[in-house]
Amino acid sequence: MSSPQYRQRIQSLADLVIATLPPSWRTATLRVSFPSEVRVDLQLGYGTSSDPTDTSADVPLALVRDLVGAARALRTELERGGNPACSGFVFHLGRDGKSSVDAEY
Repeated sequence: MSSPQYRQRIQSLADLVIATLPPSWRTATLRVSFPSEVRVDLQLGYGTSSDPTDTSADVPLALVRDLVGAARALRTELERGGNPACSGFVFHLGRDGKSSVDAEY
Protein backbone atom coordinates (compact mmCIF):
# COMPACT_ATOMS: atom_id res chain seq x y z
CA MET A 1 0.00 0.00 0.00
CA SER A 2 1.30 3.39 -0.89
CA SER A 3 -1.35 5.85 0.27
CA PRO A 4 -0.09 8.88 2.20
CA GLN A 5 -2.28 7.95 5.18
CA TYR A 6 -0.77 4.46 5.32
CA ARG A 7 2.78 5.83 5.19
CA GLN A 8 1.90 8.36 7.90
CA ARG A 9 0.48 5.59 10.13
CA ILE A 10 3.62 3.48 9.63
CA GLN A 11 5.84 6.45 10.51
CA SER A 12 3.81 7.24 13.64
CA LEU A 13 4.00 3.62 14.78
CA ALA A 14 7.74 3.45 14.05
CA ASP A 15 8.40 6.63 16.03
CA LEU A 16 6.57 5.25 19.06
CA VAL A 17 8.29 1.86 18.85
CA ILE A 18 11.71 3.52 18.63
CA ALA A 19 10.89 5.67 21.68
CA THR A 20 10.46 2.50 23.77
CA LEU A 21 13.68 0.76 22.73
CA PRO A 22 17.14 0.91 24.31
CA PRO A 23 19.91 2.65 22.36
CA SER A 24 21.49 -0.69 21.41
CA TRP A 25 18.50 -1.98 19.39
CA ARG A 26 19.03 -3.12 15.80
CA THR A 27 15.71 -4.81 14.94
CA ALA A 28 12.28 -4.61 16.51
CA THR A 29 9.12 -6.66 16.17
CA LEU A 30 5.74 -5.48 17.38
CA ARG A 31 2.92 -8.05 17.42
CA VAL A 32 -0.53 -6.54 17.73
CA SER A 33 -3.78 -8.44 18.08
CA PHE A 34 -7.33 -7.19 18.49
CA PRO A 35 -9.19 -9.91 20.43
CA SER A 36 -12.26 -7.67 20.86
CA GLU A 37 -13.51 -4.22 19.89
CA VAL A 38 -12.10 -2.69 23.06
CA ARG A 39 -9.01 -4.81 23.74
CA VAL A 40 -5.61 -4.56 22.07
CA ASP A 41 -2.71 -6.88 22.90
CA LEU A 42 0.83 -5.63 22.24
CA GLN A 43 4.07 -7.62 22.35
CA LEU A 44 7.26 -5.72 21.59
CA GLY A 45 10.63 -7.37 21.19
CA TYR A 46 14.00 -6.23 19.92
CA GLY A 47 17.37 -7.60 18.93
CA THR A 48 20.79 -6.02 19.24
CA SER A 49 23.95 -6.47 17.21
CA SER A 50 25.42 -8.59 20.00
CA ASP A 51 22.22 -10.61 20.57
CA PRO A 52 19.92 -10.82 17.53
CA THR A 53 17.29 -12.94 19.31
CA ASP A 54 14.23 -10.98 20.42
CA THR A 55 14.23 -9.67 23.96
CA SER A 56 10.94 -8.43 25.37
CA ALA A 57 10.72 -4.69 25.68
CA ASP A 58 8.65 -2.93 28.30
CA VAL A 59 6.42 -0.20 26.95
CA PRO A 60 6.37 2.75 29.35
CA LEU A 61 2.89 3.41 30.67
CA ALA A 62 3.04 6.95 29.32
CA LEU A 63 3.33 5.58 25.75
CA VAL A 64 0.80 2.74 25.92
CA ARG A 65 -2.21 4.86 24.94
CA ASP A 66 -0.33 6.42 22.01
CA LEU A 67 0.97 3.05 20.84
CA VAL A 68 -2.50 1.50 21.01
CA GLY A 69 -3.93 4.46 19.08
CA ALA A 70 -1.27 4.15 16.40
CA ALA A 71 -1.87 0.40 16.13
CA ARG A 72 -5.62 0.92 15.74
CA ALA A 73 -5.04 3.59 13.09
CA LEU A 74 -2.75 1.26 11.15
CA ARG A 75 -5.30 -1.54 11.38
CA THR A 76 -7.91 0.80 9.91
CA GLU A 77 -5.60 1.52 6.98
CA LEU A 78 -4.99 -2.21 6.49
CA GLU A 79 -8.73 -2.83 6.44
CA ARG A 80 -9.25 -0.03 3.92
CA GLY A 81 -6.43 -1.44 1.81
CA GLY A 82 -8.14 -4.78 1.28
CA ASN A 83 -7.69 -6.67 4.54
CA PRO A 84 -11.19 -6.44 6.06
CA ALA A 85 -10.76 -9.52 8.26
CA CYS A 86 -7.51 -8.27 9.81
CA SER A 87 -7.39 -9.44 13.42
CA GLY A 88 -3.86 -8.18 14.02
CA PHE A 89 -0.50 -7.54 12.42
CA VAL A 90 3.22 -7.94 12.92
CA PHE A 91 5.32 -4.83 12.40
CA HIS A 92 9.03 -5.37 11.72
CA LEU A 93 11.45 -2.45 11.94
CA GLY A 94 15.17 -2.27 11.33
CA ARG A 95 17.60 0.37 12.50
CA ASP A 96 18.33 1.00 8.82
CA GLY A 97 14.79 2.36 8.45
CA LYS A 98 13.33 -0.61 6.60
CA SER A 99 9.98 -1.85 7.84
CA SER A 100 7.26 -4.29 6.93
CA VAL A 101 3.76 -5.12 8.09
CA ASP A 102 2.24 -8.58 7.91
CA ALA A 103 -1.54 -8.66 8.41
CA GLU A 104 -2.93 -11.56 10.40
CA TYR A 105 -6.41 -13.07 10.06
